[in-house]
Amino acid sequence: MRLILTILLIGLMKAEGQMIINASQPYRPSGVSVFTSTDAVYSIRKVVDSYTGSAMRIRKDTTGQPEQEINFIGNELDTAAIKSFLNARNGFVVTWYDQKGTYNATQSTQANQPRIANLGVIDRLNGKVCLVFDGSNDNLIADNLAATITGEDKPFSVIAVASKANTNTTAALLGFGRNASTVPTLIPIGFVNSGNDYRFQIRDNATVNTVFDGGFYGANIQYLLSNYSTGLAFELFSNNTSQINNTYNRGTLTLDEFCIGAVRRTANPDFPLNGRIQEVIYYASDKKSERTDIETNVNNYYGIY
Repeated sequence: MRLILTILLIGLMKAEGQMIINASQPYRPSGVSVFTSTDAVYSIRKVVDSYTGSAMRIRKDTTGQPEQEINFIGNELDTAAIKSFLNARNGFVVTWYDQKGTYNATQSTQANQPRIANLGVIDRLNGKVCLVFDGSNDNLIADNLAATITGEDKPFSVIAVASKANTNTTAALLGFGRNASTVPTLIPIGFVNSGNDYRFQIRDNATVNTVFDGGFYGANIQYLLSNYSTGLAFELFSNNTSQINNTYNRGTLTLDEFCIGAVRRTANPDFPLNGRIQEVIYYASDKKSERTDIETNVNNYYGIY
């Protein structure tokens, strides 16, 4: 009898050509591990199987401003630890750890740290934990990531899960800039206050500014957003639908700043996001050929569309 049950269980586990070895592991499309070649991963879930570090470091808004590391339990953020540490206080993210271990995104200025809990109640988007950016100055910095996109005609791929709280401000979900100048700039995914368009913006060292606007977004709606670029052509998607698809010919970009929640130029956050972010995945390569696998993985977890 036990043998029969085991055979039946294995048969179910192989349904639709996918063998599930451990249900607690991050979803993988049939035989494809889509995150092994990522350059940076920031998420409220464990995305990189081999990662063993903390998910984030948070601050409790109280006397002394104590901080604490928050880990994953299995593949989920340890929300019980967050609640226990905050004890009905506001919580803010000091560091969002890169699950590839190289490009941790951090913010030392307390007033610029995104929120993760309001009076001990964890902030959520579509039922899952999120970071709340205030649209004023919140951002998390990982400047060493900028070196991966510095140069001419460099490819990239950015995948993110986020929402925007309003439609009357122009904002950058994330961006690359330069400390010594307002140029160059690279905003892989942005939002425009006119027409509710998405935006891809690139300004090279010679100040040649190229802006592509298109598509449509709404306020307080969870989106799976992505932009895949060869370095000369790009396509921006929202919830599995192409929004902007075009070619461009940029000059050289010398970049040394990167942040989530805005774009920093001359060390100042511009176009700050008033919204929520749950995940940012970055490749210093064009992964459009793997878009279906990548975005299926993300959507299966967040249940966006």
